Amino acid sequence: MMPSDRSLCWSFNVPLFGFFRVLAACLALAPGLPAASYLWNPSKPAPTPAWIAATQNAPGVMLDTWECRLLPPQGLLKGQSLAVVLYYQDGGSGVLRALWSGPSEEVILGDRLLEGAAMPNRRTLVIRAEEIEAGGTLAIQEDAGSGRFLRAKLHWVAPATLLAGNASGVPGLHLDGHYASVEEIQGAPPPLLGDAAQGRVSAAILQEAPIALAEDPAFAVEFSEIPRRVLVECEAGNLPPDAPLHLWINDTLVAAFQVELPDLWDDGWMEVGSASSPSGTAAVYAGWRKARAWVDPAYLAAGGSLLQVHAPGAATGPVLRRLRIQAAFAPVPRPEEAGQP
Repeated sequence: MMPSDRSLCWSFNVPLFGFFRVLAACLALAPGLPAASYLWNPSKPAPTPAWIAATQNAPGVMLDTWECRLLPPQGLLKGQSLAVVLYYQDGGSGVLRALWSGPSEEVILGDRLLEGAAMPNRRTLVIRAEEIEAGGTLAIQEDAGSGRFLRAKLHWVAPATLLAGNASGVPGLHLDGHYASVEEIQGAPPPLLGDAAQGRVSAAILQEAPIALAEDPAFAVEFSEIPRRVLVECEAGNLPPDAPLHLWINDTLVAAFQVELPDLWDDGWMEVGSASSPSGTAAVYAGWRKARAWVDPAYLAAGGSLLQVHAPGAATGPVLRRLRIQAAFAPVPRPEEAGQP
């Protein structure tokens, strides 16, 4: 009797899984392999890898400075760039910047990191290989006593990991399932989405900048004709992973957004206080998560519609940005088809 496909699958996967376990153990014990990443968490000090000389905090009257001194990369690390995933508490105005000081010059990695949304946020910056080859100091500066800086993940990335981003050769970066745009790794604000059109499909921005859902914002939409298909998308921040995100049109609940959930090994997950949770804490993600909702066009009114987004039961203060509506319209009939049934 031939085994089923499922039993065949298991017969091959079990020894393969065992092989990978042995391989992982060998790699963990292999001498001379430098650690490819390090989580720099000032509130939870941990042993540093060989390529970090020291970390320290230098409080000041106007600014607090967090410093991480890096040695010149050796061996497998030589020729690689260093990605710095910065996790911080956003909100309001103030100072939050990242700097790299080498033997001969100081480079501002990013000084426009705050978006103004009251939420834990993240940005990815890159210290290029030619800037880090002699070692130096990574510094995070913030308003004195603000407590904005939470932690940073330092990743060594090989040239093959970097992607050509534009004509000038400045790269974008894929890292742990997260894509950082050219603008982001340069420390600039994210590029504006803008309206778009392709054939009979149009996309319109309803809200670009971050806005708190507690403000109960409403967005007016009007079409010259009712579309055949409608998709509403946004980016959500400070939203618990188990909290729903609902789309209302003209005071009617029409859809639930599908909100992406990053993997649990993503260092963006963190705990915040929550009076409504039995444990007293709630999990939130530092940064923005994409969300999409499919809408039945029948909910749209011919004279215009009012869109609202709600997160019922979320006590963490959810925020959204980049709210956009996509609409696909029926194709325009060709002249020879006009008048045909």
